[in-house]
Amino acid sequence: MSLGFEIAYREIWLGGDGGVGLGEAINYVLEERGIPGDNSEEEMEPLEGYPVSINGTHLMPMVSVFFSLGGLGTWHGRLISRGETSIEAHINRKETERLAKINQVYKNPYDFGVYENWRIFLGISQGRSVWRVLLPSPHPPDGTGLTWPNAIITAANHSKIA
Repeated sequence: MSLGFEIAYREIWLGGDGGVGLGEAINYVLEERGIPGDNSEEEMEPLEGYPVSINGTHLMPMVSVFFSLGGLGTWHGRLISRGETSIEAHINRKETERLAKINQVYKNPYDFGVYENWRIFLGISQGRSVWRVLLPSPHPPDGTGLTWPNAIITAANHSKIA
């Protein structure tokens, strides 16, 4: 046996103990579709058990991609709801722990609340419509690129106006 090639040949190509081998399955598919220039009119009988192994082959990657994308979507949804980036999540956690030791409460300066955070993320704050999400839009993001509006300054400005 050389690096498992004998086992792979016997189990995959020949089909192991009475199963349908890969070679027979490929021939079945090619004959089913009809190869150009092939005029054989023989009746094809379906392969027993082969579609089940195809489904099993696709099931594991499909389930793993489903859970991976679901986890990433949940993680990013949570970050957006809190008004954080992934790095800020670590910084905010450390700051919360540090200030808890001296009996102070840390407030994320970029957390405007769940509803407003999603509006900012989608770009529909400042009177913009939902069409800005669905169609391409040339509007610039909030801030200058170096500074962004934060909840503490915004709240202070609103209290001065009111």
